[in-house]
Amino acid sequence: MQSFFSLRNIIILMIIILLATGGLIWYNTPKQQGEAGERGFLFGPPQLGNNRELTNEAAESEVEQPKQENNLPSKEATQSNTSRLAEEVVAGATSVSGNIRYIERATGHVWEIDPRGENKTRISNTTIPGIFEVIWSPTGERAVLKYFSEGKLSILSALFKGSSTQGTFLSSDVTDVVFSPNGDRIGYVITQEGETKIISATPENKLPRVRFRSPFSSWKISWPEEENMYLLTRPSAFIEGFFYRLNFSSGALLKITGPASGLEAKTNGAFVIVSQFDPSRKAIRSVVEDLKTRETKLLSSSILAILPEKCTWSRKARNIIFCAASSFSPRVSYPDDWYKGKVTFSNKLLKIDIKTLSVTNYELPQGSDVAEPFLTKDESALFFINKRDGSLWGVNLGP
Repeated sequence: MQSFFSLRNIIILMIIILLATGGLIWYNTPKQQGEAGERGFLFGPPQLGNNRELTNEAAESEVEQPKQENNLPSKEATQSNTSRLAEEVVAGATSVSGNIRYIERATGHVWEIDPRGENKTRISNTTIPGIFEVIWSPTGERAVLKYFSEGKLSILSALFKGSSTQGTFLSSDVTDVVFSPNGDRIGYVITQEGETKIISATPENKLPRVRFRSPFSSWKISWPEEENMYLLTRPSAFIEGFFYRLNFSSGALLKITGPASGLEAKTNGAFVIVSQFDPSRKAIRSVVEDLKTRETKLLSSSILAILPEKCTWSRKARNIIFCAASSFSPRVSYPDDWYKGKVTFSNKLLKIDIKTLSVTNYELPQGSDVAEPFLTKDESALFFINKRDGSLWGVNLGP
């Protein structure tokens, strides 16, 4: 009879004991939170509701970089009175005779409300659904409306008259439109038959006059002075851009700045604020320049990186500009990823003196991604659209 304690049986018994012991140890050991089936996400489940898509670099920057404290060389932050003016999603807004006029995106109806958000009146009940861009005249009596109708782009040079919206349709080949400082003319960029023209005309598109011809099509224009129009190549982090001044009297085209990646600029004719993209740091570099003396001052190191689209110039003092800025910016491609909604900001409002770089800081509600800012005529308040949700907000700037 074969002994139970043979070498073969002893080895088998030892293997069984080891397996049983390992199983008991595994069963009684607490599971790690990051293990599949418990959480499933390294930093927790994805947060819904902000419709934000982050690149890998943006996600990395948000995880690795703590929120920075505001270190502005400014006066103590002003506790401003900030309020939402309209419940509707807004396509565009402007200041008209002390009130705020805005267009409801869903219907195209035009409303007017006082700066406190009271005494709401409907100006036009003409229904134009899905307006996605509004370019206002200085008085707010006219606007150019861009919207899609039956799958096609429509561009209407509109007049708000009585309780209706009237106007003239511009060609769908128009890529950019702006009003003159007096509001009696429009300027627009149009590309036809391989040539791009910048044309001035009446708001009804009468008496057109070609101001500039170019083989390059991607121009954005501004018209802060009657005799000077400013031309900017469409900003992109992947293209070196330029900014020019076009004088109507002489026809001369003067380069102000460029080439620079992601170049953006906004001018009042006396000064210009410029931003450019730094690919190595994936950050914005911002400067201001005196167009007369050509003196340049860096904003990025002394204040904050600023996108000029988030700025509006004072009309009472040419050296004053109001800009929205953030103390924390994810490392992405600017301004492309902001345009696409891949990144959003939580802005503060700055009043900047270009000559001295002194700053007054106004707090805004958390999550304010400022777009299309504008001032009332007396500059006692500033208004903006929150890019996150299309809401309209007002900021009391105080005395």
